[in-house]
Amino acid sequence: MQNDYFSIPRDLYEDIHQNPGAYLSYYDYHGRQCAKHVDASEKSISLKIDKKVSEDVKRSFENILAAKRLQGNLGGAGLQEYIASHLHNTFLLKFDIVKCFNSISFDLFENAASHKLQNMSLIKSFYFRPNLLVGLAASAVIAEVVLIKVIDNFLNTLLNSAEFKGKGVEYTRYYDDIYLSSQDELLLADLQARLTKRLMDNGFQISKKKSSLSKMENSTILKNRINNGRVSVGRRFKNNLRRQIYIHNPDASDLQSIGKTISELNGLIGKISHILRTETSPSQKWYDLQNDYIHDLEEFQAMRDQLLMENIGSQF
Repeated sequence: MQNDYFSIPRDLYEDIHQNPGAYLSYYDYHGRQCAKHVDASEKSISLKIDKKVSEDVKRSFENILAAKRLQGNLGGAGLQEYIASHLHNTFLLKFDIVKCFNSISFDLFENAASHKLQNMSLIKSFYFRPNLLVGLAASAVIAEVVLIKVIDNFLNTLLNSAEFKGKGVEYTRYYDDIYLSSQDELLLADLQARLTKRLMDNGFQISKKKSSLSKMENSTILKNRINNGRVSVGRRFKNNLRRQIYIHNPDASDLQSIGKTISELNGLIGKISHILRTETSPSQKWYDLQNDYIHDLEEFQAMRDQLLMENIGSQF
């Protein structure tokens, strides 16, 4: 029985299957149909099922999801690697899909998944309303299976055909952000027409605002700017980071304040690390600032640990 697979009672499994709206809260976010768990605690049955389905889909397609690859979002590659392969080319073709998840029907997923998955009826009722919902753990993995079938397999077959092989076309995809680059603008225009038709035939719409065929110079890949073959993190990201740096005010007055400061420092270090990992030639000031914040973090962590030990000692 399928309820045994999830280690839950049969009547509860059937209730979730027949009435997922009792366990999920549906909402609209910027025009996208989303869902979240009504109960997000460790005891949540719906959260348990969501995690199990996510693991099941990953396991069933581990041969295409687990390997390090620059097509998709589950291969473990860093953002810089998605960008680096394009830098030697002159022209860049960008595709962005409008409401990608919400464009995926259950029939499209079922066709892409073929016969490899169990619990397909539960997946249909839990994740599709009527198309794929955004926000659940398995949603991204379900979408990835479809995008591999619809986009990756199509482009990889095309680029390895006699017509395109050896022409120096580079292809990367991160979620629904699709990038192709080449020295030949006409070649990319041909691919643009073919991929546009492929996407539309499978129910996807292309964002005209975010899709383009242009020169590589001064273009953006994954919100990072390309200038003279070098990558720099987008201005908006840096401006937001500078604002956070400006308002950062370390406070060691009590345990709660120390905890808040530690959280802020971890956030600042993470954002600076993103700049250092992504940019071709990051400024030395970012290295210096990261080192300063790491030093501050260690000091505040030591203060927190000392206060915790004192509080424990005072109880005896």
